[in-house]
Amino acid sequence: MSCSIRAPAGGSSTEGRSPVGSFSYSGSMRRCRLLSSVFVWYLVASACGTIAAAQPAVSDPRNFDASGFGERIPLVPNWLFAPGDIASWASPTFDDRNWQTVSTDKELVDYGIHDISYAWYRMHIHLRPGTKSVMVGLVGVSGSYEVYANGLLIGGNGNMTGLVQSHQWGLIYYAVPDKMIATSGNLVLAIRFALNRGGGHGRGTSTPLNSDCVHLLSREDAPLIASFIAAHNAGPAFLLCGLGLVAGLVAFALYLALRTQFEYLAISIYLLAASADMAVLVWLNFSSSFAVHTVMWATLCVENFVLIEFVRLVLHLPRVRWLLALEIISSIAFFTPPIYSLGIGSPYFYILGFYLPVLIVKIVLPVLLVRGWIRGNQDAGVLLPAILLGSVADYWRFVCDLVYFAHITPLYRFLIFSLPLGSYQVDFYRLGDFIFYTAVLLFLVLRTVGIARARASVAAELEAARTVQQVLIPEKFPTIPGFMIQSAYKPAGQVGGDFFQILPIADDGALVIVGDVSGKGMPAAMTVSLLVGTVRTPGRNRNGA
Repeated sequence: MSCSIRAPAGGSSTEGRSPVGSFSYSGSMRRCRLLSSVFVWYLVASACGTIAAAQPAVSDPRNFDASGFGERIPLVPNWLFAPGDIASWASPTFDDRNWQTVSTDKELVDYGIHDISYAWYRMHIHLRPGTKSVMVGLVGVSGSYEVYANGLLIGGNGNMTGLVQSHQWGLIYYAVPDKMIATSGNLVLAIRFALNRGGGHGRGTSTPLNSDCVHLLSREDAPLIASFIAAHNAGPAFLLCGLGLVAGLVAFALYLALRTQFEYLAISIYLLAASADMAVLVWLNFSSSFAVHTVMWATLCVENFVLIEFVRLVLHLPRVRWLLALEIISSIAFFTPPIYSLGIGSPYFYILGFYLPVLIVKIVLPVLLVRGWIRGNQDAGVLLPAILLGSVADYWRFVCDLVYFAHITPLYRFLIFSLPLGSYQVDFYRLGDFIFYTAVLLFLVLRTVGIARARASVAAELEAARTVQQVLIPEKFPTIPGFMIQSAYKPAGQVGGDFFQILPIADDGALVIVGDVSGKGMPAAMTVSLLVGTVRTPGRNRNGA
């Protein structure tokens, strides 16, 4: 929306992994979980003055050197990995020499690992002897997890049993008790994961850790960094939530004042639903669940339906069957992503069930607006750029997902879906939303001013016609012997086409003329004036006037 229907941030986003660096469904999920984790963390470190010493290009998870710990050290990229769920794997004395080494820069399916419910990640970390105030921070994680430091459970997030469908966008940090760090500085960090049922490549392809997800933080800096990330993740959505709410309330107030303008009602529903969508995005930065995701997709379903209806009303198009069918089918399509995130269906199901109807809409709307603009509809010209930008964003997101599903790794770095704005990364959907809201406000102003001018013109015409009519309809009647004359004139509208005249004639007679001119307003009044003038002239001549 999303000046657009706003497709999600990729089919991979069910798992939060994509060619452009960790896109998630949260924005529909249509936004990146961390649009560029390396870039964001660099900004975080720079802002907080916490850039740590660079780690070797290839890290050894059995001997990870963290002796330079001061504030923040990313535990990247390699970890020891084992599928399954055995409690003893948290112990620092457990023999993990047979465990596989995996990189967080890759997905588990790249190692032939899939269809697992639980997995463990371990790393042997060497700190300076006497190191204290160590925090373990996790950000951009898929699935539920528990964190163990030298065998002690220090925290976790999400439900480890039942239906697991969780994504953590923000930074959550857990304190390592000073006494749990060996006097030598050795620390075995183990993370137990309950994997999401579905991943970017369908059922059983969940990968819990992405690049740059786990960090060692100082106790002083962890809250600052968490706040920084939360503000940058939720900031654009929070601003758009407020803007959409204000614009929606303005549109609804205008509809209450102008009940015949149903396009105001349609766009007010769209803006209020979009505002709710942005509110869910903000909420997802702090708490993620399948139910919340479903609410978000439901709001997108409403947005899609009323957006099409809004364009139809602006262009004064009839509700033809094919357009109604497109509204219904494309709106139902927005429930495909949450179904796919549960591991139901293949990527083909996702592409055909979601993208096909959505992208058809993104062709139909610009074409209808262009045609309306060519035919002289100025409102179509105001809305066209914003709708077109949203359509381009959806098609580009589709290309990104195709590349991801095809696993064409060399192209990943070219699939940019966001732009830097200061220390923020703003994706094309958020940019499109802002432009669309601005275009809608401009539309409301221009349309309302136009209606006010038209009504003022009609009112002026009616007032002129009423003045003419008052002159033509006699207020006083001539005195005619033998006659008592009274009249009551009540036009059905503000100005009517009915008229009458009573004129004295010779021999104490009376000429009564009653007529009805078709039409209303000034044209009818002018016709009446012509007729009355014609009638009165012979009458005056007959009386010697």
